[in-house]
Amino acid sequence: MPELRPEQSLLEKADRRLLIEEIARLERLVTKLPRKAPDRARMVLRLGDDYAELAKLAEREATEQDMVAESLRAEIEESERARARPEPAPAGPPRRTVTF
Repeated sequence: MPELRPEQSLLEKADRRLLIEEIARLERLVTKLPRKAPDRARMVLRLGDDYAELAKLAEREATEQDMVAESLRAEIEESERARARPEPAPAGPPRRTVTF
């Protein structure tokens, strides 16, 4: 049975954490830069790229969770179908044959 929440590897957790930290730093930097700063456009583009990467990561995780949920639903449906099947009637005691 698949886990409800598959564990992320330490590297994936670190990547996400670093990405969020970079976004926060870039946001602070962009708000402090003057509008006419020569590097501002490059910083805004980098910020947009980081947000796109974060969105892609979130979409991948959502897809993985959907796959796990679908697998669990299929297992539940199969167990419910197995439970709903009628049990065969007990055979009872063996019959004796009478000969005359």
